[in-house]
Amino acid sequence: MLAFLLIFVGESDGISFDGIATFLTRDRVIAQRIVAASADADVLVGAGDFAMRGIGLSDTLDILKGVRVPLIVVSGNHDNSKELRQACEAASMLRYLDGDGATFGGVTFFGIGREIPFQKNAPWSESYSE
Repeated sequence: MLAFLLIFVGESDGISFDGIATFLTRDRVIAQRIVAASADADVLVGAGDFAMRGIGLSDTLDILKGVRVPLIVVSGNHDNSKELRQACEAASMLRYLDGDGATFGGVTFFGIGREIPFQKNAPWSESYSE
């Protein structure tokens, strides 16, 4: 059985899940906890908004580069997808997915990021249309 840690990033409405999950949002302490917890997982999933309004992508990614297992990264609307892709390409354990997939431990993951459909008309917000 594949063990994974799901990382929810961005703004939370207090959603809780059965299983291992956490909210990140540019929090260095939580990023350090994720790195420590990665020893007990086979794969990590980070689902968007590593930055906040386009600022601070490296705040947590620099720490998350220390994970011990693959970290699947999908951009959120707050992230600069080009910058996020480049950061992932420079880190051996980070795998950026955007319209493609990757297989880890016999399980295939697919990712498509940004905001779908377009909702926020802000200079930092990245969106795809349906």
